[in-house]
Amino acid sequence: MGRRLGWRDLGLLALAWVPALYAAAVFPAGLARDLPTLAVALYAAWRLGVALTVPPRAAFAASGLLVGGLWAAALKCCPAAMTPLLALAAALLLASLLAVGNRRHRTGQQAAAAGLRTAVVGGCLVLALAVLWCQPAGRPAGHLAASPEPAATRPAMFIPLEVDPRGERLALFSLRDLDPPDPDTFALWSLNLQTGQPTCSYRGFPFLMTSWCPAGQSLALMASRTTWAEDEAVPFGLVTAAAAGGASKELLPPPVDGTSWLYPAWSPKGNQIAAWKMAAPQLGSLAPTDDLPRSYAVSASGGQPRELKIPGCRLALFGGWMADQPGAFMITEKGLFALPPEGKPRRLVPAGEAPLDPFPFVIDRGVSPSGKHLAYLELTFGKGDLERVDLGLTDLRGKRRVVLRDLYPVAFDWSRNGRWLAAAQVVRGDALVLHLWDTESGQHRVVKTPLKLAQREYPVRLQFSPDQRWLALDGQFRNAESWDIALCDLQSGQTKLVESVREHLAAGWRRDNMLVISTLSSVALLGTDGRVQPIYGDRAAATDWRELVGCGVLEQQRERDRQIALVRDLVTGLRAAR
Repeated sequence: MGRRLGWRDLGLLALAWVPALYAAAVFPAGLARDLPTLAVALYAAWRLGVALTVPPRAAFAASGLLVGGLWAAALKCCPAAMTPLLALAAALLLASLLAVGNRRHRTGQQAAAAGLRTAVVGGCLVLALAVLWCQPAGRPAGHLAASPEPAATRPAMFIPLEVDPRGERLALFSLRDLDPPDPDTFALWSLNLQTGQPTCSYRGFPFLMTSWCPAGQSLALMASRTTWAEDEAVPFGLVTAAAAGGASKELLPPPVDGTSWLYPAWSPKGNQIAAWKMAAPQLGSLAPTDDLPRSYAVSASGGQPRELKIPGCRLALFGGWMADQPGAFMITEKGLFALPPEGKPRRLVPAGEAPLDPFPFVIDRGVSPSGKHLAYLELTFGKGDLERVDLGLTDLRGKRRVVLRDLYPVAFDWSRNGRWLAAAQVVRGDALVLHLWDTESGQHRVVKTPLKLAQREYPVRLQFSPDQRWLALDGQFRNAESWDIALCDLQSGQTKLVESVREHLAAGWRRDNMLVISTLSSVALLGTDGRVQPIYGDRAAATDWRELVGCGVLEQQRERDRQIALVRDLVTGLRAAR
């Protein structure tokens, strides 16, 4: 006879099935990959549902080991402990079941039943351990296993991408790691700006396009499933990865039609991600395409993507998310539209009729954080080729105006409260001036700087500080051989070139108004007083940025120019077709 189930048994049953159900929910597309968790949980339920001949103490100890292995598997908190725990549980159970002198085996029938149960349990656990041992590191869909990084692994040479919206972490694209687990892969790292501790968020074959979620906890990125060369075009899928490391999730697999998911953009509420679907790129360039790109949005938790379209338009490109509702701004051949989640699209800025001249479109940072205004670029073609780029401003009712003609370089940014729009412009003698517009009062302010743009190949970047007093500028100001940083005090109107740093790029602001700056091998904090505080890497071992020019990895710095070139080519094709 079997013994009656008690609270201890029911508790073990619950503890066993909680991680099992968690694993089933986390891996809905690949339950076969989780045979260890599901098989052991199935055994735990079967053992507690019938009377076994295992001695109670051995059963309790084995169940504890099983539960420990299950939780290690489900939470990925201690992958190294998963296999030993399950192995000990298997050994203890098999030793107990195979005990020849068990006093409960008084009949041949009971002995046969015990032997059958032994075979079932042993087979189940052997299968579990075999799958655990042989489980491949790569996963084709759903959540991707994150193999633990060796303790010594850290990024040694990298490109700074972007500081998260909370000003707490910096995303790094690693070009070379120390002691990597797989030297043929690349990694995206998240650097804690308080402690200087790097965490590997994703390892595989990512592309230089990322987007932080509003809470700063996850990254959306483009990644292929196989390695690629610089001159090779491969498809990229859409993946999310936790900043603190762990499993990543492939939301959209690489398309099989020769296209890729590009330009990810996380919605302000963090529940959706938008992306363009267009021709697969080569590293550092966007391949020309005869087919018009299309735009989609997908839930951040996964599912089927939905296409973002404007009725009656051939071209429909995602330009940005509405800040106060789950709608989008769309770029079409008929102009800029606001696409609400329900109701009809509203045209905010029409395209010209000459044809498509001028042509308005939105790029990143175009939507004000307050959601009340939209900064857009207007392309004027004239007789054929692109003649100039103007900067326009509109509210959500379509009240618009061009605020700056002949914008070059394409550098602008919104203040954190969405009130101020800043833009840089090169004037006579390559001198750089700053323009600021107050969207509440309509005031326009011009701030002259002592800076000159020495090199036009890579654009200037502007970034407002969290307290909205400072503007950080980075570009080539001293000469064409340097990468420089300048700070503009908007209260006094004074702009100073930071002499204490060279060969640095400004990656963003920490939340305490410290500017995050980076070389290829180090990250530091720059105070508004010019003091530098190193937080990661070896500044003395900095590699010259010029060594990377032409190989594609610096294309992240000229992303806006690339988008302008892409839209220019698309509009040129549409104009020729009319």
